[in-house]
Amino acid sequence: MGYSAVMELKLKITTKICNLPIIKKPLAFNIKPNILEKKCLECGEKIIGRVDKKYCSDYCRNAYNNKVNKDSKNLIRNINNRLRKNYRVLDSFSLKEGKTKTTRTRLMDKGFDFEFITNLYTTKKGTTYYFVYDLGYLPLDNDYYMIVKRE
Repeated sequence: MGYSAVMELKLKITTKICNLPIIKKPLAFNIKPNILEKKCLECGEKIIGRVDKKYCSDYCRNAYNNKVNKDSKNLIRNINNRLRKNYRVLDSFSLKEGKTKTTRTRLMDKGFDFEFITNLYTTKKGTTYYFVYDLGYLPLDNDYYMIVKRE
């Protein structure tokens, strides 16, 4: 009996005693090499790590997502800034019993933009209040406006 036959016999005996499956190839041959090198979507560096990884670092991930979402974030930021400005203008008027009266010119002089509101409220009588969060206004006659606070 040759050396290789003895080694094969030892392998069979060991696998039967330990209840192990017979592996015909060494484990190193079962691992498939990464054929495609993945590159970071932001900087182009080689990615090391998980197979589904897209960025080399948190910095690159944040930078990439900021670039992608820049336009939509700017639009939202601009709208929120105008709503915040409108709210500050309405809040600058002192309210007596939850309401007060002012003119369109005073609102516009303080920088109020009538195109930016958060919601409308129509009463049963049909009058429509325009709200910026919890502060609103009701157009009256002769360019007067009543400013109200929702409870």
